[in-house]
Amino acid sequence: MIRLLDALGPAEIGEGNWLEIRNARNEWAVFSLDRLRELSPRIVVGLDGESNLFRATDLYHTRRRYSWVDVEAKRIDMARPLGAFLYFPDEEPRTDDGSRIVGRYALTTGSFRLRAEDPLAIVRDLPELLRRTLIANPDRMGCHQFRDTGGQAFHIRADDGSETAGYALALERYPAIVWKRFIYAQAAVAKEAGASAIAFEPGVAQSFYDLLATEKRRRAIDPWIYPDRERVPVPGMQGESASDP
Repeated sequence: MIRLLDALGPAEIGEGNWLEIRNARNEWAVFSLDRLRELSPRIVVGLDGESNLFRATDLYHTRRRYSWVDVEAKRIDMARPLGAFLYFPDEEPRTDDGSRIVGRYALTTGSFRLRAEDPLAIVRDLPELLRRTLIANPDRMGCHQFRDTGGQAFHIRADDGSETAGYALALERYPAIVWKRFIYAQAAVAKEAGASAIAFEPGVAQSFYDLLATEKRRRAIDPWIYPDRERVPVPGMQGESASDP
């Protein structure tokens, strides 16, 4: 094991009091260095004589890459490697620490970046329930961007370890009907994709839907109709889609 703070010395990872972590699947987490000094986490790089933890792999499959793009179901076998991971020996991070389980595994030498400003400052203006929904749940900003901050997660193909769709799109860029079905028909969407359904807290669904509808209008963002072709925002996009809420 390696003490995380001892591994953050090289100047090439930047400077600042906020640590961003991106793993091999481009999942994301963020911590303040002040909190990390209290938690004293370690990076685990080997277990029981195994020095390459990427050999430890969880296999799974989906039925569709995107529920609104793929008409026919097709099994796609994926791999979720353990890799190097963060271990907190004394105390697990709190919800408000900005920790996400998904961003703490499958770490590489390029996973760490120090920032001068708090990356989560962009959600500090939101009501507590919405802020907690975005920060605390690993399937939100840990996988998806919101206001250009967060993960851009993808799958890893089981047969050769290559990057493959579907990509976790920025939340504001989902087509309106897709977002509406995700919020209000979660069980059906999860079944189509071959994924686990997400249980929203009481009162969250409508507020979460309204937040994204408002954010799309405020920023004049068009949806990603072909998500496997457009993984980053297209410069100069203007206007709202006629189907937007």
